[in-house]
Amino acid sequence: MKKITYLLLVFNLGLLYAQQNIGLSLSKATHDFGDIKVGDQVSVDLELINNSDSPLLIDAIQTQCGCTTTEKPVEPILPQSKKTIKVTFDSTGKEGFIRKSVTIVSSQGTEFFVFTANIIQ
Repeated sequence: MKKITYLLLVFNLGLLYAQQNIGLSLSKATHDFGDIKVGDQVSVDLELINNSDSPLLIDAIQTQCGCTTTEKPVEPILPQSKKTIKVTFDSTGKEGFIRKSVTIVSSQGTEFFVFTANIIQ
């Protein structure tokens, strides 16, 4: 009987932990800018969503190259709240189809955002 009680307690604690620590998610995982011209700067708004019951800190936002910029939120994202960041791509010196990624590292997980564009003359 003690073993069953112990197993049920561990199982319930595991469920409770999983429900409270869902962590970071994004409003979308991908974005296609379509056809853009060489030298264009294009941007997309991306929502960072805190699905947990505790504040979420963004530790780092890493871009694949210097052609992509964004700003890391300084303040924590409150539980069950969102913050919007702007991801900007500069197509200067680029040509053809591109696929770039942005990595968002937080106190509650890591998410990846990928965008594409076709750069024409």
